[in-house]
Amino acid sequence: MKIILSFATEVAHMPMDYDLIKAIAEFLQEEGLIGNFHLTGDYARALKQHGRLDVVKALQQHEIGFHCNHHGARPFMGRYIDSMNWREGTGEWLKNELPGKKVVEEIFNRPVAYYTTEFAKAPQVVYASWQAGISATGYLPAPMLGHGAVW
Repeated sequence: MKIILSFATEVAHMPMDYDLIKAIAEFLQEEGLIGNFHLTGDYARALKQHGRLDVVKALQQHEIGFHCNHHGARPFMGRYIDSMNWREGTGEWLKNELPGKKVVEEIFNRPVAYYTTEFAKAPQVVYASWQAGISATGYLPAPMLGHGAVW
């Protein structure tokens, strides 16, 4: 049996979250397990701003993904991209989301392994993330009554 341990790492405004994420990452490593931690750009910037290299070090042993630039903050992708046409949607995703991807990759000194989001399932997201060099993209519909998808 294979199980994916997936952690949306997004609560940038609560420093106690850093200690919890670090503890989870260290526990998984001690048990010989690999977690999938998908960080928002805001979370990565907060780790950097608060000098939490200890959290980055703990997460280094795990799969690192990108979980959008601003989780729930403006511009919120789930609101703006679904109603756009193909060219506009991919352009907006690249403009608004790439800064978050770049900061996540910068603090871990490696490319993100995947992109995941919720609330937006527009095909423009899949294509734009692929254009940005992310080969796996997934989404979780909300509320969680449906099934998520990965391409």
